[in-house]
Amino acid sequence: MASVSSSSLLNDVQSLRKRGKSTEAERLLRDALKTQNDRPEIWAALGAVMLDLAKTIEANKALAQSLKLKFEQPDVQFYYARTCRDLNDYGAAITHFNHVIKQQPDYLDAYLEMTDCLMAQQQHDMALKVIDVANKVSPDHPAILAAKATVLREMGQMEEAAFTCREGLYKYRENATLFCILSGIEKLESGHPLTVQARLLLDADRVQGDDRFNLAFALAGIFAREKDYATAFRYYQEGNKLRAEQTPYDADAVEAEFAAIKVAFPEDSAIGNHAPSSPTPVFILGMPRSGTTLVEQILSSHPQVFGGGEMPHIRVLAEANTFKYTETLFPESIALLDQQPDRYKAMAGIYLEELRKTANGEAFVCDKMPHNFLYVGFIRKLFPDAKIIHCRRQPVDTCFSIFSGSFAGHHPYAYTLESVGQYYRLYDNLMQHWETIFPGWMHTVQYEAVVDDLKPQVEALLAYCELPWHEDCLRFYESERVVQTMSVNQVRRPIYRSSVDKWKPYAEQLAPLKELVGSL
Repeated sequence: MASVSSSSLLNDVQSLRKRGKSTEAERLLRDALKTQNDRPEIWAALGAVMLDLAKTIEANKALAQSLKLKFEQPDVQFYYARTCRDLNDYGAAITHFNHVIKQQPDYLDAYLEMTDCLMAQQQHDMALKVIDVANKVSPDHPAILAAKATVLREMGQMEEAAFTCREGLYKYRENATLFCILSGIEKLESGHPLTVQARLLLDADRVQGDDRFNLAFALAGIFAREKDYATAFRYYQEGNKLRAEQTPYDADAVEAEFAAIKVAFPEDSAIGNHAPSSPTPVFILGMPRSGTTLVEQILSSHPQVFGGGEMPHIRVLAEANTFKYTETLFPESIALLDQQPDRYKAMAGIYLEELRKTANGEAFVCDKMPHNFLYVGFIRKLFPDAKIIHCRRQPVDTCFSIFSGSFAGHHPYAYTLESVGQYYRLYDNLMQHWETIFPGWMHTVQYEAVVDDLKPQVEALLAYCELPWHEDCLRFYESERVVQTMSVNQVRRPIYRSSVDKWKPYAEQLAPLKELVGSL
């Protein structure tokens, strides 16, 4: 195809994307690549279309091919780096964000995305250095100030984080992101000038998209603290309605996914027989908002335990690596992998190497990715000696905490009471399946029992992990370790009971949810 035709093709593709017809655009590009697979601009366009369709792996491959063919424009490098980040290949992502910055030093989003990657690798000091460089390029930009405040908050430097937000809001009074971060650190009141300003922004439709979503949840939290539950719930609903429109939930597809996992791991499912792992992985899992961060903070206060946070590696191994080995998607790939047991040993080695790179020589490393509950059978094949701690919390409290938690990322179940209730039922059923086929392997921690009487629960936890008693586990809130989850503020405090029965003031509004999960 001549260059004029190529230009015409790309114009047609762009027109289709603008009209929401990315599937048709993909067909055009793939047809063109049958005869012109040496054209990097077509591969780059295919990568962009795959991003439209949320097909991250395919976008990554297409953009990588474009770069291989020397099509190295900053935007192509940037979006390739983002796909690496989304696939949890943070090292590659950082490398390519650096390439972008070398080509275009004022590419602000590259600095911000690199900061996220460094935080994911728990390199918060390095993230602050990147932010300092970005600030020289674009002094006091509100996005840079927000990134700095986020890093400081995760490091536990709350006063510095709050000061950064206030410094930014002095210049950018209508910045929703800075307000949301500050409201999560300080107990702003509904009558505070910043809160009044935020309500005006929201009610006058002067903010849209993610800013509107985050602002609604920040205001809901403020009114909930003041026990104005009706106003709080109205803001929770507004934020969730916006996100539900952006991220629709396919109940039938999710139910089929859970059913397929149970089929892939039947009652006679084989387990791995590898040598003992070093370090020993400790998987802390369960529904989000069930106490996983608290349990990790307790365990990681022990000198023999490193808290790795929400590590993505199990999902990547289960989804990407099994596909690479079998050309079949998880969980159907498991039947084929069972015929290649050495693959499990290789994947276990990949995971352990990631733990060694993350930890500081501790004998145990916590991986508290809640959704690893989907992969318990897979984990059993990789690490028969691993410790699995299942965190549970009263079902309605768990679901309401998710609904009221301003979840970002890919959590489409989180945004309606009906969908979060259905998802909880599927999770509960799957955990019963794991308990049936692996009896006695997992240790269950009930959140309410922990807050009622901490010491016996810690004793049982350490005994399960085969760790000696250590008093620091009772003073977990004094730990200076980085925390990257929504519970970053809570685990800096001693045990408290205010999150028990948190749903009850909203009992009338939550009646549909109680109907779905109240008996579980």
